[in-house]
Amino acid sequence: MSSLSSMTWDPATASPVTPDRPVVVVGGGPVGMTAAATLAAEGLPVVLVEQSPQPRPDWRASTFHAATLELLDTIGITERMHAEGLVVPTYQFRDRRDGLIAEFDFRLLADETRFPYRLQLNQQQLVRFLAERLHGDQRVRLHFGSRLTGLAITADGVRLTVEGPAGESDLLASYVVGADGPRSTVRGALDVPFEGFTYPERFAITSTPVDLQALLPGLGHVNYVADPQEWLFILRTPESWRVVWPVPPEMSAEEAGSAARLQRQLQRVARTSRATR
Repeated sequence: MSSLSSMTWDPATASPVTPDRPVVVVGGGPVGMTAAATLAAEGLPVVLVEQSPQPRPDWRASTFHAATLELLDTIGITERMHAEGLVVPTYQFRDRRDGLIAEFDFRLLADETRFPYRLQLNQQQLVRFLAERLHGDQRVRLHFGSRLTGLAITADGVRLTVEGPAGESDLLASYVVGADGPRSTVRGALDVPFEGFTYPERFAITSTPVDLQALLPGLGHVNYVADPQEWLFILRTPESWRVVWPVPPEMSAEEAGSAARLQRQLQRVARTSRATR
């Protein structure tokens, strides 16, 4: 394995971006994919390195706001996002006992943005859209199932060592974009500090195909629910409904994620004919 090291390098004297010295993006999540697509749209050669063997399928964030949609519109991906996403122009604040307290309408911002709404779409879908586009772009090389093991800044540019399915290989880059998450190998190689803290709160996110609007008349597609004992967040996505609630600090992850507990929690949100355990 190659060592990770760095030295002083003046970008003003660096070689221009060429197919032999592309921009390398490390990390194939939504940030890395968007960066790669933006660079390619500007006509620059790009190499994307992603440790997962395919675009990550895990569910994470599921909402795109106006500012993000405006950015993504510059690379022409929003039309496809809208084709599979769910446009939500309003959101509600509710009380768990008393119901609707207030409803806010994004359409009042129509003079300020082309996207006066939330677009509900799981972020892995954006990653999939961008990966499919980049696969067909001759300016882009995708290295899935590969991880960065070496990085050295030299007078010639950035030399990277990548371990992939075919073994170890070297890349010479004009620039490197580190989009590889909170435990970034790129940032570690450059000794860039990442100061901060971890919030102690934990949350359970549960998805259900049950139509919560049929059980809770008047429920919006996006709902913030106040309660002195256990607040909730209820959200509609194209695939399902999501319910988010806090996990008590003394509760283990196994208990918080157990099927029996999640069923009890969902029944407290909206009771169905299914028996509560």
